Amino acid sequence: SSKVLVARNITERELMRRQQAHQEQLAVLGKLAAVVAHEINNPLSAISMYNQMMESELPEASPFQEHVDVIKRNTEMCQYITRSLLDCARMPQPKMQATDLHALLENVVRFIRSIHKKTNIKIETAFQEADAVCWGDVAQLQQVFVNLLVNADQAIDKDGGTIRLRTTESDDGFIVVDVIDNGPGIGVNHIDNIFEPFYTTKSIGGTGLGLPTSRQIVEAHQGSLTLLVSSPDRTIFRVTLPKTRSQPSEPFIQVDMPEQGVSIER
Repeated sequence: SSKVLVARNITERELMRRQQAHQEQLAVLGKLAAVVAHEINNPLSAISMYNQMMESELPEASPFQEHVDVIKRNTEMCQYITRSLLDCARMPQPKMQATDLHALLENVVRFIRSIHKKTNIKIETAFQEADAVCWGDVAQLQQVFVNLLVNADQAIDKDGGTIRLRTTESDDGFIVVDVIDNGPGIGVNHIDNIFEPFYTTKSIGGTGLGLPTSRQIVEAHQGSLTLLVSSPDRTIFRVTLPKTRSQPSEPFIQVDMPEQGVSIER
C-alpha cells in the first residue's frame, strides 16, 4: 500500500486573513469611538467645569478638597481613554520627511529618563547601523518608541533592570530597531492577543490600545512591528522601517520631544 501526501504553504493566506480581521476590528472601533466621543465628552466637560468651580470656591483646609481631587483625576482618566480610542481608530496619514532615526531615539530616551521613576533601571543604546535615515512622521514614530520603552520600563520589577535600543540593517535594506528588556517576558497565553485593541496585561491603568496603535503607525510607514522574543529575562520588540534611498534636498528634521500629546501605554 502507498500514500500520497499533499502539503500546501498557507502562511500568506493566514497572514491576509488576520490582517483583514484586524482591519474589520478597526472599522468597528472607529464607529464606536465616534459615538463614545460624542456621548461622553460633553458630560465629562460639564463635570470638569463644575468641579473646577467648586475647587476655586473651597477653602484650602476644607475636607472636601480630597473629593474634588478624586473627581478631577477620574475625569481626566476618562478623557484620556476617549482620546486614545480616537487616536487608535482615526490614525492620520503620516507626514513623511527624511528623519535621522538615531537622533529621534536619543530624544525618546532623554524623555523616558525624565519621567520613569525606577532609578535602578538602565536605558542603553547600541547603534550598529551607521546610516539610520528613514522616511517618517516624527510625532508618530516618537509615540511608537515611547510606548515600547514605557512598556519595558513598567514590565521590569527587579533590581538591575536594563532596557536596550539596538539598530541594525536588514538584508533587504530596512532599518531594524530592537527594544530589548530583561523583564519577566509576556506570558504564553497573552502573546497572540497583545496587538488586539483593548487587550492589556496591566492590572491597573492600561487601555490595551498602545501596541495596536503603534503597529498601525509602523505599518502606515511601510514597516512592521513584531514581538520577536518573549522569555524570562529577555523580551524583544522589533520595528522595521524603510531607509531613504537618496540624500534628501532638505536637511534632516529636528526631533525635539513634545511636552504634550504623547500616548504611553501597552
